[in-house]
Amino acid sequence: MYQKIIYAAFLLLSIQSNSAFSQCGLGDNISQLLTGNVVTLNTATAQVGQSFTATCSGSIESITLHIVSVGVDGDHQLTFYDGVDPSNPLDSVIYSLTSLEASNDVLITFPVPIPVISGNQYTFMTKFITGEAGFSDIGTDPYLGGGLQFHVIGNPTFETVSPTFAPVDFYFIVHYQDQILPVAVCENVTVELDASGYIDFSPSLVGSGSSDDSGILTYDIDTTYTCNDIGANSVILVVLDPSNNSSSCTAIITVVDLLAPVITCPGNQDTTLVVASSFTLPDYFTSGDVTIIDNCITPIVNVIQDPVAGTQLSTGVHTVTITTEDESGNSSLCSFDVNVGSLSLTEFDNSTFELYPNPVAEAVKIKLSNDDNVAYRLYDSQGKLVIQGKLSAEQASIQVRHLTPGIYSLTLISETQNPKTFKLIKQ
Repeated sequence: MYQKIIYAAFLLLSIQSNSAFSQCGLGDNISQLLTGNVVTLNTATAQVGQSFTATCSGSIESITLHIVSVGVDGDHQLTFYDGVDPSNPLDSVIYSLTSLEASNDVLITFPVPIPVISGNQYTFMTKFITGEAGFSDIGTDPYLGGGLQFHVIGNPTFETVSPTFAPVDFYFIVHYQDQILPVAVCENVTVELDASGYIDFSPSLVGSGSSDDSGILTYDIDTTYTCNDIGANSVILVVLDPSNNSSSCTAIITVVDLLAPVITCPGNQDTTLVVASSFTLPDYFTSGDVTIIDNCITPIVNVIQDPVAGTQLSTGVHTVTITTEDESGNSSLCSFDVNVGSLSLTEFDNSTFELYPNPVAEAVKIKLSNDDNVAYRLYDSQGKLVIQGKLSAEQASIQVRHLTPGIYSLTLISETQNPKTFKLIKQ
């Protein structure tokens, strides 16, 4: 026979029971703290325990005990009873304690959760089998009504608190199996695509109104959208609590594109006409002179040029405007000037410039006097300036091997002679 030191406890706490058909969740767990006197149990058959009133209808999956002291390492047995009758056990579980677990919480889990009914009274008792442990107790009568009681069965000897045994705290937690579904609340939201045509948002944007008795939720929903999803998308939000209970709701995710295309125009254009002719306006987007980038549409097809390509322009300054719009109605525009100049017949007739060969494949040479400095401008058949520079007697040739074969217009402007324009054929 050996003695086991049990610390007594006292704190009467009433439990308010829920309706008989309420479901159990983490918020229904019973947690109580007791304090009190010292008791010595002098028989191995002695048991200490606790009665409580179920706060909901569900299942008990585990009980946490705060172990005050562990005198000898070994096994203990916790038994769960219907009512306060120790002769009516529902289930038992063996658990082991070591000295390292003194003054710590010990979680004791039943192999199968035990069903309970809201408002009914139940009892759990623990006793040592091969080891010793310290608990707390309030007296010999386990059936005092109205409050949480610590039960003692056996032949204990009670002591008052002495200097050797100071009062200590004891508590237990009855863990219900979480059977309460989370509440899924959806909110319809509008999300905007970024410059790459993509959006990934937090699921809480849709389910922020959802809740669970645990206070912890995870969300399962597709939060990644692209240009292919523009418009209203019906989605199902699934919310999960820590016990894997789930609920769902439906939301509408409206994906919008609010970014206009980025359009870039060339700089102002200069072109020269032969007298009595006109400049034919090219398609600047098709030629690549105008670039358009959009986050959702590639290639861009909705492009308007004003004046339209093919328009015949006379001499003077003309403004060209390029407008584009994407499928979401976002539009952008840019503009530039085309300066059309001309040369008179007099300018042609009074010049003494000569060039050769013509047609040309590699480089065209220009005959100049020793003291003449000449500026040149070479235009393509559309009037676009493709090369410009200066010539001297030492360097009087123009490289054209990189140009596309076709008909070009070369204008020579001298400090001492009238300008002259030649038709140059590139082979």
